[in-house]
Amino acid sequence: MKYSKDTIRIGTCSWNYSSWKGLVYSELKNTAAEYLVEYSKKYNTVEIDSWFYKIPDIHEVDSYVQAVDSDFKFSIKAPQKITQIMEYGKKERNKSFLSIDLYEQFYKRVEQIKNNVSAIMFEFEYMNKEKMSGQNEFIDKLTIFIDSIPRGINIGIECRNKNYLNKPFYQFLKENDLNLDFPNAL
Repeated sequence: MKYSKDTIRIGTCSWNYSSWKGLVYSELKNTAAEYLVEYSKKYNTVEIDSWFYKIPDIHEVDSYVQAVDSDFKFSIKAPQKITQIMEYGKKERNKSFLSIDLYEQFYKRVEQIKNNVSAIMFEFEYMNKEKMSGQNEFIDKLTIFIDSIPRGINIGIECRNKNYLNKPFYQFLKENDLNLDFPNAL
């Protein structure tokens, strides 16, 4: 693959840090969107990891898209309520795991920013045998979910089970157009 300035992007996994004053920012800002304006003058991509913890309100999404140029790209973390099997900090199962309804609600909120989004990232926790019987169950559940959700934005999968990173998993990603490029994986 030939790389160019259009295929390689440099950014960070977040940007809203007052400690970056003097490194990235000229002065302290009041909002994440104000930091993003200055950040986007130095970098051309960033991950919105804060949406892993909540579905954003429409005003937050609008402020981010207004803060950047049309060629700036975001990767967005899908909410943990969709990707975590167990309730965060609790010992009970998350009833919203791979919830199509919850994803559709999230998608409607971020749809206005989709031209600036390179991918929505689904960060899955490590799944031991108490959480998931194995890779086949994970792929089966994920297939049902992927087949049922809106696909107007690329989807990326972050899997924390190194034993799942094998030919069947990469084949699943390829068949469902969930990976950008794994030239040597198969």
